[in-house]
Amino acid sequence: MLGEKKLCQRFLREEFEYVKVDIEHHVPYEAVEASIFGSSGAFAGRLDIDSSVARIDADNDGASEYILAVRVPGSGPRPCDTKKFLPVGGDRVSLVTGRLMPMLSQWPECSWNIRPIRFAGRTYFETRTSIVGDRASKQQLLREVYMLHGASKDKVCEFRYR
Repeated sequence: MLGEKKLCQRFLREEFEYVKVDIEHHVPYEAVEASIFGSSGAFAGRLDIDSSVARIDADNDGASEYILAVRVPGSGPRPCDTKKFLPVGGDRVSLVTGRLMPMLSQWPECSWNIRPIRFAGRTYFETRTSIVGDRASKQQLLREVYMLHGASKDKVCEFRYR
């Protein structure tokens, strides 16, 4: 376990609440695809976009934002899916660019399960990543907890499971 011991133990015991993702949005598929891949169209029709957004203070600055979850298909030497979040405008029909976009959309490779959580009045993001070792070792699960604030993303806790 990496991180502040008391805080990480509470995360380990799951003494928090997952953020509800239950607000309808109308962000066009093409806008989401362009924000992730540019205009290449390389993954046309292959993104898995949540049908709802969450309204949370994603970066702990006191202002709530809408965020949209997107599962991006894997490619290359490690073909595993990765989940990303994108900030959505107050109208819930457009994406918002700015300092929050890279913090929400860049997570460790193969982080297939990322969920926003609330704990002690703050927002955190829990990631779960499968780590494949050599043939002699078994697959591991890496669970990390991050907090966004200002222009930074800090890892608060790290847990490894076999």
